Amino acid sequence: MYKIVTGEQMAHIDREAIDKDQIPGEQLMENAGRETARFILEQDLARPGDPVVLLCGKGNNGGDGFVIARILAEQGIRPRIFLFGSPDELKADAALNWSRLPAPVLESVVQVEPKTEKSTPAEVYSNALDESALIVDALFGTGFQGQLAPHWQKFTAPLRQYPQKILAVDIASGVDANSGEASPGSILARWTVTMGLPKKGQLIAPGMDHTGALQVVDIGFPEKLTRVGPKDPALLETRDILPLLPRRAISAHKGTAGRLWIVAGSTGLTGAAALCAQAALVGGA
Repeated sequence: MYKIVTGEQMAHIDREAIDKDQIPGEQLMENAGRETARFILEQDLARPGDPVVLLCGKGNNGGDGFVIARILAEQGIRPRIFLFGSPDELKADAALNWSRLPAPVLESVVQVEPKTEKSTPAEVYSNALDESALIVDALFGTGFQGQLAPHWQKFTAPLRQYPQKILAVDIASGVDANSGEASPGSILARWTVTMGLPKKGQLIAPGMDHTGALQVVDIGFPEKLTRVGPKDPALLETRDILPLLPRRAISAHKGTAGRLWIVAGSTGLTGAAALCAQAALVGGA
């Protein structure tokens, strides 16, 4: 069971962990990138020798992307970073993890200035996307709200051509972590690896459609900050439900599992009745 949080609540948890629990932001970023890379490797989304494109912004989400790139490179995968901004604009933990990138990765970096006429030629961008085994979205994090500007949509909209190979880091870029609203040009991810706790906007439409398969990973937040309180909305998992189901004897059969009387449906409107009957059958009645 996971507590469901807004973007602001997640930012508060992050600050509390750093300021009061003395967990270095550097360590949280390392954990976030490492857990995302672990997911990529365990799910066999990229193999040694495969090219992987990482779209990285200037903030902490981009910093997570740098960690992912470093770890994938250590595994023989060929990461290529498209940095949306200048290395000089990187700050704190993101700048630190930029400095830790191995030379071959730094040499392949493509710097993108989306607001200027000097932005990356379309064919360089599209060719990299075409050739990649996986595209990692590390552009905008859970603080994003509003609309993607046209100069951003120029780079995010083409990603709609690759719905089967996009993984979002924390949240799909262009999705509001609070409301689930998705800006025009928002990225449609097949997988999202989100840090610490699920975000409200990932569980309601249209944000859930942009999230794909959601994987929540532990990056080291203290349990006191992430535990579910009595008034907190929560995301239930299979492991939360299974203990509530009664254990049946090996010799049990339909005659010992209870009887169900279904009163449902009308002419032309039999869907609810069929669903109810199927549920009863699966339940063993």
